[in-house]
Amino acid sequence: MKRMVSLKHILTFNFMVVALIPLLTSGFIVYHSISYNMAKEISSKNQMLADSVARELEGFLDDPLRLLHEIQVLGNPDINIPEQNINRYLSEILRYHLVFDMVMILDDNGIVKNISPYDENLAGIDMSYQKYYLAQKNRDKPQWSQTFISAKTGRPTLTLSVPFEKGMIVGFLNLKYLDTIIQNIRLGQHGYASICDSDGTVIAHVDPTLIEERFNSKSIMVFERGFYGKEGTFHYRFQNTNKIGSKAIVPQTKWLVIITQTIDEAFAPVRHIQHIILCGMLAAVLFAIFAAYISLRMTLNPLGKLTEDTKRIAAGDYSSPLEPAAYREIVTLENSFIKMRDALQSRENALRESESRYRTLVNNMPGAVYRSAYDDVWTTEYISDGIEALCGYPPSELINGKSKVYSSLVHPHDQQMIREAVDRAIKQHRHFIIEYRIFHADGTIRWIYSQGQAIYDDSDEVLFLDGVLLDCTERKVAETALLESEEKLQITLNSIGDAVIATDMGGRIERMNPVAETLSGWNAKDAIGCLFDQVFHLIDQQNSQAISGLVSDVVKTGKPVEFQANAILISKDGQERVIANSGAPILNEKDEIVGAVLVFRDISEQAQLESRIRQSEKMESIGRLAGGVAHDFNNMLGGIIGAADLLALQIKGNQIAEEHVAIIIQAAERVADLTSKLLSFSHKGKFISKPLSVHDMINDSVGILLHSLNKRIHITTELSATQHVMSGDKSQLQNTIINLGVNASDAMPDGGELTFRTENISFDQEYCENSSFAIQPGQYIKLTVKDTGIGMDDSILAKIFEPFFTTKKEGAGTGLGLAAVYGTVKDHYGAIAVESLVGSGTEFHIYFPILDGHLEQQTQRDVAVKKLTGTILIVDDESVIRKTAVAMLEELGYTVLTAEDGPKAIQHYKDSYPGVDLVLLDMIMPNMSGPEVFREIRAFDPSAKILVSSGYSKDRAVDELKQMGAVGFIKKPYRYIELAEVLAQISIG
Repeated sequence: MKRMVSLKHILTFNFMVVALIPLLTSGFIVYHSISYNMAKEISSKNQMLADSVARELEGFLDDPLRLLHEIQVLGNPDINIPEQNINRYLSEILRYHLVFDMVMILDDNGIVKNISPYDENLAGIDMSYQKYYLAQKNRDKPQWSQTFISAKTGRPTLTLSVPFEKGMIVGFLNLKYLDTIIQNIRLGQHGYASICDSDGTVIAHVDPTLIEERFNSKSIMVFERGFYGKEGTFHYRFQNTNKIGSKAIVPQTKWLVIITQTIDEAFAPVRHIQHIILCGMLAAVLFAIFAAYISLRMTLNPLGKLTEDTKRIAAGDYSSPLEPAAYREIVTLENSFIKMRDALQSRENALRESESRYRTLVNNMPGAVYRSAYDDVWTTEYISDGIEALCGYPPSELINGKSKVYSSLVHPHDQQMIREAVDRAIKQHRHFIIEYRIFHADGTIRWIYSQGQAIYDDSDEVLFLDGVLLDCTERKVAETALLESEEKLQITLNSIGDAVIATDMGGRIERMNPVAETLSGWNAKDAIGCLFDQVFHLIDQQNSQAISGLVSDVVKTGKPVEFQANAILISKDGQERVIANSGAPILNEKDEIVGAVLVFRDISEQAQLESRIRQSEKMESIGRLAGGVAHDFNNMLGGIIGAADLLALQIKGNQIAEEHVAIIIQAAERVADLTSKLLSFSHKGKFISKPLSVHDMINDSVGILLHSLNKRIHITTELSATQHVMSGDKSQLQNTIINLGVNASDAMPDGGELTFRTENISFDQEYCENSSFAIQPGQYIKLTVKDTGIGMDDSILAKIFEPFFTTKKEGAGTGLGLAAVYGTVKDHYGAIAVESLVGSGTEFHIYFPILDGHLEQQTQRDVAVKKLTGTILIVDDESVIRKTAVAMLEELGYTVLTAEDGPKAIQHYKDSYPGVDLVLLDMIMPNMSGPEVFREIRAFDPSAKILVSSGYSKDRAVDELKQMGAVGFIKKPYRYIELAEVLAQISIG
């Protein structure tokens, strides 16, 4: 009978065989699986931790980079922040952001302009030799320096440099945060984290001696690979210890983060499990399957759970707790993962808190901070809350174009300009500054100030655009208002008829209107910036001294200066103008003097007119004096000549007596001729006005001059006037021409040219109003008398028409020739002007009004002197005249009555009425004038015959009396024969 194998043995054997093979297989599989998975998990854990630390360092470095970019905005010239505000802003940055030990602003030469915290030993020193300055110079991107031991803190530090205006901003980072990071990382008893800079120098380590010794990790070959961009987990030997390490690189600074554990400590759980498996397999075959089963169940399940948990943690889910495991090794590993989870969660919370602080800072800044894509519509990736105040839309509606694309808010006329400005800035790798219009949600238009720059990747491609937006509507409105105000001011200045010049405190011209350009001869563009006295040359009209210091006088006194008409302005081309000037200080809003404004008024025409008026008034006064003198002369001459005529009648036959009487009469007539000239000057002489030809008078006068002047004087006529008939007294006008000819002859003792020229000319209303002569608008004949004589200076020209003024030797001239010419011209309602230059001759220009009509043929009628009868009343205030007239009238056969003034004459006439046949009435008498007596007598007797007599009389007065019925006029002094002829023409009785 076949021996039966015990089922127990078989089962045990089979079970052992079945269990042992799987156990051994499984043991080896588990052994290797656990070793592999644990090594992988440890490597993954360490690598994750290294990557997490690298990310945290990247975030740590982003904060100072953002802060320096904010400070960089302060350098914009358009913002124009005062220096003290920049220092205060730097202090605030260091106060709330401990990431910096120190911040400096350097100018383009590397000199420290601003520093915080302030250090007098560093302020103003030259940093151009520093590596960070040399690395950043001529670059427009942020630059991180290599780490170095700070002289201030004695610890590793590095600098971050960014461009600022024409210099740079340098921030010295506080790396204490690195110690905080690595001190919180512990992997077992000997696991730790360390950080090396891009040169391999240890800057953070649990062993401070390595930091102090500036240990270079490049001496470890496996670490060296990390500096060439190779990351991962690796084994190495350091200080006679086998270790496992994981490496991660910080992109900005190329720092190397290293997570280190010893091999023994890292793989202790694996080896423990291996020992358990081997001991279990060797110790109990019977319990192999059970142990294997239990072991596998208790080991693999927690490990699988742990794997899932680690994957969940790796995915960032820290909410689900890890379930307790059955094995110490797994518990140790689990606890390590818990610590790692808590550390990562703490770091992420710190990062979120930092981001929250940054977001709060950004949202509290004026305006809005944005990041947008560089695409056709500037897709907004991020924008701060301040955008709502700018455009009326919250950030949520604008980010990623959720409901509104920001570019749709931009005014259509500005979009192309923005695109071109950004493209230029990107092409030139510089920041852009743009001002443009947007449409607010309420429909209004706002002005936006935008400043930003492009962010590039390693291949120099644009990643996105960062920048800030500010509302500059009020400034643009103010600028527009200022521009409009400037335009209105310029229009006002341009419309002012006076010259207006504004200067600064130093007398340099800042503004001048077109009238000022005309007066000075300077173009405003050339004059602005020049000194006032350099452009406006003034001299005193009275003493010809230069006038200067007008601006300084106004600035010093601070009071307005009234117009002063005593200056002559000499323009750039030498033209002189008489001006009145005034000035006043320019005050700012604080009532401080910041300059001066001067006003010049051209009064040249006014001055000329006043000069003419003064000259006219002077000549009028002299004329009245001359008329008074002539009146008295005529009265005396009337008695002398009348008495001489009567004496001649009584001594006929006495030759000697007749000769004496003839001498008396001849001398009296010469004096009468002088008084006639005085009367002509005073335009009070009586003349007979008839139509006559100026050309005929010139020809007649030239005929006389040809026989009386120096034969070396050549006389020519240029009679070009087509209209030459005027109304006037031929005798006086011919005397005027002869007087001018004689005067010219006296100026040419050695001979010369004398020319008489005529032409027609017309005067308008404006010219007549400004003339010192009483002329009316219309057609005139201009008579020019030109000589080539010695000429006259200004002092002589001012007096040539004054009576008794002469440049001839004493006794050679009376000084009444040109005075008579002046009077004759005024009597004929004309005008006269003279031009002369010493050594170049003289020209007289006379203007007479043209008469429309034909010349009348004049005939002369002889009057027979005969004895007449009748009663004549002589009215004259001069007794000599009365006595002489009585004698002559009685000689003629008349009965004579006399009255010495007007009232007595009127009374005599009334008492003798109707016995008076004729009244011989003097025009000029005291108490009652001749015209008044005339009116009284005619009022009493409308048929009364009155003969007017005077040494002079204005044409208007004589003509009026003639129109009122006067029978005639006889000029004093009159001779016996003249009186007889006039009376013979009057029918008496």
